[in-house]
Amino acid sequence: MLPLASDHADVWLAWPDAAGAETLAACRALLSPDERDKHDRFVFERDRKLYAVAHALLRRSLSRYAAVTPAAWRFVADDHGWPAVDPSAGLPAVGFNLSHTRGLCACVVSGAPAAGVDVEEMRAPVDLLELAEHSFAAAERAGLRALDGETAMCDRFYALWTLKESYIKARGLGLALPLGAFAFRLEAERIELSLQPSLGDDARGWWFALAAPSPQHRLAVALRRALAVTPTLTVYADALGDVAPRVLALPILARSDP
Repeated sequence: MLPLASDHADVWLAWPDAAGAETLAACRALLSPDERDKHDRFVFERDRKLYAVAHALLRRSLSRYAAVTPAAWRFVADDHGWPAVDPSAGLPAVGFNLSHTRGLCACVVSGAPAAGVDVEEMRAPVDLLELAEHSFAAAERAGLRALDGETAMCDRFYALWTLKESYIKARGLGLALPLGAFAFRLEAERIELSLQPSLGDDARGWWFALAAPSPQHRLAVALRRALAVTPTLTVYADALGDVAPRVLALPILARSDP
């Protein structure tokens, strides 16, 4: 089994489009009855495939850190709807967070006090600035407007979007956390977070990494850390079958510490 450490995170990736019928059937078989019901209610095949792969990836990932079979994991949701391992089922506490988008699923597992992951497919919306107006802080919007060219603006938009999502997921508050009350600054491959006092948090207690799992995707990881500690990150590819996972050398675009 793999170890859990408060200064380290493992990110597990799976590509749903690469899953054939046999793999998808095996993924569905790992789900709980409630999860299978939800899976079966999706109208479109692509949504069923994404759901099955994402939740099978989560179960397989957790079983790499505890002597629990993938199908045996049970989960509960907190007041904000965020899932956690169900302690009443006699299962070990393993910290995780799950994200998926078209073409990619990601799960982070860590012994850190809090961890969040977000992955997004980079699609140019009709108006990035309009979306940023409702989702970004003033400083983030100003930085976005200062960029020259659609490609640069799209890159920055998804970098900020995934970082903000990873933070609110790690906080466990979701959209209950005002998106304009915190801001990320990206400069020279370094990520800096600023927080308004109303959030009751210390930016120094967080570590972030931004990566490119593919040319079309961006991934961000957030970890709560002890002050002056620089966490480490390992990324694995899980083929969701008998093939052993492999470590990926993903391009890290930016991180909190040099």
